[in-house]
Amino acid sequence: MGREQRALALVGVCIALTIVGGFVMTWFHLTLGEVTGAIDLHGSTFCDAGQCHRAGLGATGFYGDNAAMTLWGSVAFALFAASQVALRLVRGYPSAKWTKKGYFWGVTMAGTVLTTAYLFPPDAAGKLAHAAVERTWAPLVLAIGQICGIVAVYYAGDSTYDDDVGEYKPIVVAKQAGKPPTG
Repeated sequence: MGREQRALALVGVCIALTIVGGFVMTWFHLTLGEVTGAIDLHGSTFCDAGQCHRAGLGATGFYGDNAAMTLWGSVAFALFAASQVALRLVRGYPSAKWTKKGYFWGVTMAGTVLTTAYLFPPDAAGKLAHAAVERTWAPLVLAIGQICGIVAVYYAGDSTYDDDVGEYKPIVVAKQAGKPPTG
């Protein structure tokens, strides 16, 4: 499997995991007596006595702001990684300047995903302080997607270790016989 095929496969995994971790999976499950809830990156759902209500993230403290940045930043990075791989496939090389910036962006987004999930859970000290909060696998899925995007950008941008290089043959310079060394 060549570099382009690896980059294409990894960017496909990045996009798939970004969609699943950002839009499909629930990030937190909450239980407070008879009330159950689910919070993800774009909203929350609470159910009580068979009645469920969907709301935005405005009432979840700092998590709401961080969640929006995590969701849309991850989507933008996945699209960026796809564009770098597309440039590699079409032109033969992506932008070196944007590849370097993409590494930083990818690491920043993976850090933002982990920060949103593990440092700033939804309203930890506020209205939900007495609720049992359980984290799901969604943050890890999204973080793995971002890491796949970083590796895809690497494979798309770096062409110094191609597999099609010939066999290495060292150059040996023969010594001249009969002449004394000059010094």
